[in-house]
Amino acid sequence: MKKFTKYEKYSIYVITIGFLIRIFITLFVYPSGDATWHINVARFIFETKTIPSIEPLVGGAFWPPPFFHILMAIAYGLFVFFGESSALLSAQMITPIFSAISLGISYLIIKQLSNEKIAFYSAIFLAFLPIHVYMSTLAYVDMTFMAMFLLSLYFTLKKKYSLGGIFAGLTMLTKYHGILLIFLNIYIVYVNKEKIKSYISSVLPATILGSSWYLRNFILFGNPIWPFMNSLFKGDAVLWEAYNHASISNFISFRPYISLLTETLGVPSGNIHSLSLVNFPYSGVIISLWLIGSFVYLVPVLLGLSSLKKHGKLFLLWFLLFASFGSLYIYDYGDLEFRFLLALLPIAAFAWAYGFKKIMQKKYSKTICVLLIILIICLASAELLKAHAASSRWDKFRTDFDWVKENTAKDARILFEGGQTLGFNFRREFVLYEKGIKQDKFDYVIFYPLITKDSPYDELFIEKIKTFPLVYRNNKTKVSLYSKSINSD
Repeated sequence: MKKFTKYEKYSIYVITIGFLIRIFITLFVYPSGDATWHINVARFIFETKTIPSIEPLVGGAFWPPPFFHILMAIAYGLFVFFGESSALLSAQMITPIFSAISLGISYLIIKQLSNEKIAFYSAIFLAFLPIHVYMSTLAYVDMTFMAMFLLSLYFTLKKKYSLGGIFAGLTMLTKYHGILLIFLNIYIVYVNKEKIKSYISSVLPATILGSSWYLRNFILFGNPIWPFMNSLFKGDAVLWEAYNHASISNFISFRPYISLLTETLGVPSGNIHSLSLVNFPYSGVIISLWLIGSFVYLVPVLLGLSSLKKHGKLFLLWFLLFASFGSLYIYDYGDLEFRFLLALLPIAAFAWAYGFKKIMQKKYSKTICVLLIILIICLASAELLKAHAASSRWDKFRTDFDWVKENTAKDARILFEGGQTLGFNFRREFVLYEKGIKQDKFDYVIFYPLITKDSPYDELFIEKIKTFPLVYRNNKTKVSLYSKSINSD
């Protein structure tokens, strides 16, 4: 049996601690936002044993590649017999598990490109990086995508091209832009001066696996990557108009760039306003210190940028592929979140490791190590605090969720001010408000003023709804539920 070297042991300890931190924080995370949609889909897949196409219970059209949702459906099904809470937690654990895989594979890739010591330093960076920790605790696709991406890249670097191709196909079945990996793998095969057989081994499995979903979406929606780039493909524009924001002017907006910067520092979805939800003594001071600490943690990346020259062409192509995807996304949607670019983090980890090596060669290296440990503890505690604050926001509404599930028909259609999080908690079809919406589109209307402070309902609609029978009111949470009047026009 192979004996692990000193730095290999250290790396195992770091990755294990990072994984346990992610598991622990996930225990406190209550699903919200996109995570609720993904879990709804996984629950639908388990219950119906089919992949949704256009289903009211999953919010209409289901278009994302389904690998992540299938994995969550399996995890959900394994524990559903122990109760809904156990099943939901099991589904959520898919993300930290794949996060651990991404940490391990990133370490192996950097070890192959450098040495054990640099790989160890890179493992420290990723294991405690706020954005990586945060995204490792949410039921989002992005961490699974990162793990699949790195697995494919690792096997291709190891000249196991068929395995690299299979994982490239699974990457494409996780998120659309997994197709970028094919070009990166082809470059590696080219650098290795392989014969045509190796190109086929790398590309063919990826093409067979990945193209199936593009073909499916082209048949269903008239666009292989629907709803993105719909202005180019002229696909279905009715089912989800929210993505039709294509404009060259999106590039001169500050929004996507500020979002990228703040999310890199660990701000949820790059939305600085979300920090206002945290309300405790000295919260402003603590949040400021947390943001400063996150920035300090990234400083070694700047110090180690010159080290990227060691594999300049590989890293440059890797970066440019994601930069091109990011540019298309900004053009098409007008925004960009860093979670879509997580697979770039090993490049930053490589630079951070060399930057930290430079710092450790200075005097007071032991003091620096102590300060780093303190900083890591503070950043990890901040992630736990974020998870607790987000979960606490929804705890107060549990009574409302239970009442709706117990007192409305399972096929009831509820018009929401908010979006998918409420639909997830009610387990009912949710209908989003549009001006002039017809009454035959919904059965109930719900008001959640503490969640949606700026109601999308116009004044005339509100006046009309308040003539309907009030069937539920919670004075503590300010939640009101109105039943559609049968006699009203």
